[in-house]
Amino acid sequence: MKSEYRQVVESIISQEAKLAEVKKMHDEALARVAQTAEWVKFNEASLKKYEDRLAEIESGSASDQPKPFIVIDGVTYISEAEVERASIASAKLGDDWKVKTVLLNGKYVATGIGLGVDSQFLASADKFALKTPSDLIRDVLRAELRPGGILHLR
Repeated sequence: MKSEYRQVVESIISQEAKLAEVKKMHDEALARVAQTAEWVKFNEASLKKYEDRLAEIESGSASDQPKPFIVIDGVTYISEAEVERASIASAKLGDDWKVKTVLLNGKYVATGIGLGVDSQFLASADKFALKTPSDLIRDVLRAELRPGGILHLR
């Protein structure tokens, strides 16, 4: 037969193990509650965005001009129409454009641009570039990837 002392010591050891297990379960439950609270907050914000957008559309104040980017549930999308509009395939100066070049110090240098129309065109700069739609898209993407932009990872 066990002594009373031994029974009390075994009960203490057993109770400490049970208490450690219950504390672990409690900590895990608190972590799940915190995570669930974040999910609720995120989904409430998403719902608010959708409700605001619906109200904007229903009131007729929504812009008819589509935006190139849209953010849904924290994921940024670019419209297919914008991609097509700004693709390299559609970037064309036209058949009427001509660039006059001369060889200067072993490099070809643009010395004139012909528009092919009865007009005057004057450019006075150390550097000259024509921006294509793909350049514009690249500039927008760079701007949106900076801190504060909609594509910036936080």
